[in-house]
Amino acid sequence: MKQSEEYVKLYQTKTPNSLIPHLDFIQEIEVKKTAQGYVWDNNGKRRLFLPEDKNGICYPAHNTDIEWQEVAGISVVAIRNLYEKKLESGKQILQQMMDTAVKELDHVRYEEVKLIQLP
Repeated sequence: MKQSEEYVKLYQTKTPNSLIPHLDFIQEIEVKKTAQGYVWDNNGKRRLFLPEDKNGICYPAHNTDIEWQEVAGISVVAIRNLYEKKLESGKQILQQMMDTAVKELDHVRYEEVKLIQLP
């Protein structure tokens, strides 16, 4: 006897692959749950998302787009939490970059330039 297919709702989004992600849109998609993950039939193009991780995020099995990062979540909150973590991490990286730039600027502006003497 064939097992009935189970369809569930996921929430999918794409964001630019950049240091600072942002959410342009989140769309609700209906996917078929399989042993390998979730299959989304998007106008004849089948996309496989891996099973959700401990944070409720499903990553695509194959990501071929280098400009965009696509994820799906079991809830909008899961996606929001993912991007909150990414933004916090990006904020820390940018703060470190700013600290380095300020130190270098002070060095250039206020310290004596030393010439290296070659033999």
